[in-house]
Amino acid sequence: MLAGLAGCTSQTEEEGLPGLPAEETGSTRGSEEIESEPESPPAWDETIPTYPYPETGVGPLEPESDPAVNTGLSTAEDVTDLDEPLFVANPFLFVEDGEWHMFLEAGVGGLISHATSPDGGVSWEYEEVVLERDWHLSFPYVFKWDGEYYMTTEEGRNDAVVPLYRAEEFPTEWTDVGPAYDPAEFGHGVTDHVFFRWEDRWWSIAGDRNEDAYAYYSDDLDGDWTAHDINPV
Repeated sequence: MLAGLAGCTSQTEEEGLPGLPAEETGSTRGSEEIESEPESPPAWDETIPTYPYPETGVGPLEPESDPAVNTGLSTAEDVTDLDEPLFVANPFLFVEDGEWHMFLEAGVGGLISHATSPDGGVSWEYEEVVLERDWHLSFPYVFKWDGEYYMTTEEGRNDAVVPLYRAEEFPTEWTDVGPAYDPAEFGHGVTDHVFFRWEDRWWSIAGDRNEDAYAYYSDDLDGDWTAHDINPV
């Protein structure tokens, strides 16, 4: 999916998928400019998490472990409100005002659980299951927009859609306000997917069983979604 997204950054704004200006992407930039401090995100970026800013100083494909972190929520035994959780997987972090949250797939079936960290991610305390469905759930991507908290997940079923949940009481109570869109209308299935905003427009990047990636855009999160012209990207 990363390769597909990277391959589309050369498209123009008229074609849909956003890209960085040429002067910010090539090797022609001077060393002094490269070493400068990153600018503040644009004023239109009001989501949490924000869109990844290009000058972070840390490569997204070169992660390093924190030597101060030697424990975490890493085994099924940490899940205390399920009889046979068997495993934990697909952890997603959400950090706001110093409060650290983790949403993760727990057990077998349609369960998303929640944990918190009192020390900035060094250690984690399991809380409870916060979302349950009759089908498999995973990949719990949580974000905030316009004062509201949202979650989307992968659905492990044949007629899977791109679901959208809104928190009635964050982080424990979620209401189904979707789907955002149904990939079947565009002729493909969907597995993992994310949402982000770029220049006053919503984007969704959706995978289809680890084979292809598709891009969609909409003026509103709950509006009509349009497929990118060169899907799959």
